[in-house]
Amino acid sequence: YYWEVMSLFEARAMPHVQMTYRGVGSSTGQYEFIGELNDPPYTSWSDFGSGDIPLTQAYYHRMEEAGREVAHFPFLIGAMSFFHNIPGLPVSGIGGLNMTACLLAKIFKTEITTWDHADIVAINPALDVPTDQPIYVYHRVKGSSTTNGITTYLHASCPSVWTKDLVGSKITWDDSTYEAQGSGNMAAYLASVEYSIGYIDS
Repeated sequence: YYWEVMSLFEARAMPHVQMTYRGVGSSTGQYEFIGELNDPPYTSWSDFGSGDIPLTQAYYHRMEEAGREVAHFPFLIGAMSFFHNIPGLPVSGIGGLNMTACLLAKIFKTEITTWDHADIVAINPALDVPTDQPIYVYHRVKGSSTTNGITTYLHASCPSVWTKDLVGSKITWDDSTYEAQGSGNMAAYLASVEYSIGYIDS
């Protein structure tokens, strides 16, 4: 989407402009766009940004007070979902992995650490994995709107396991979990690491 918009803008702009876009994650993108710690404060490193987490009213007012004119608008609704890499298992449909919100919450909280855990097998009786096969849990880092969306879902759907303090764009994960910077790296890890699980936005 961004490449198409930028190509059209560059082709039609008079005088000529050159645009670039870096997919660095919503929180990093906001940090660079807001420029709160720059000199002078609220001097942006970029001209535009995008993310699933809206700017807060407080930041909007501070930028306005600093003389910044900011246009902030919604333009797309995207999906976020959990993905796994269990060899030989269909991604979805008949024979695919069955999950509940509480099972996912326990996996990402590392309360369930193996794919043959009784709670998983109970709703996946045909699941064929090695005995005590570890679950490799991947999560985003440096503040992620996808993390914010996924943790909000887990808390709303299973608050007894995923408590309110575990909701946000950047939370404290168990030391046994693995980090992935950006959706691209998350997708790469899930594709290459067997028996892994993580989450990606569209």
